[in-house]
Amino acid sequence: MAESKTPLVDEFEEWHKSNYDGEDTYIKDMYLSKYDGCLSDKWMGEDILLDIRSKFARPINYIIDRLEEQKIIDKWAVPIIDASYEDSTHFAIIYEGKVLCHDYYKAWGLQNMTREELDNFLNGIWFACLKALGVEVQEAVGC
Repeated sequence: MAESKTPLVDEFEEWHKSNYDGEDTYIKDMYLSKYDGCLSDKWMGEDILLDIRSKFARPINYIIDRLEEQKIIDKWAVPIIDASYEDSTHFAIIYEGKVLCHDYYKAWGLQNMTREELDNFLNGIWFACLKALGVEVQEAVGC
């Protein structure tokens, strides 16, 4: 069997299925599809800022869970998301008073991605956290 070119996306999809029952198409709809605006109409609710926060929280929470599952951190890390529909949404992951990752993207920029682009986005967060924690990594990109 060939090795996946997008292992973090594959893992993110599995994580998402186990954490968000009944939302099987969210990743495809929200990150891998093209739509007008900053959110897919299918997933837009009454509170657009809450929906944008969710759009960023899901990959961030996946990375936090991955850090915990791999025993890289032993306590719950805190995701901070300052959502915006007019400009960039800032996000950070804080662990034991230390910023593991901080970055910002426009919400409408996280759409119509290829699986490889989404994998690179996830890897950027992952490697930034590892680097901030002092874990040896070959290449740190992103945050």
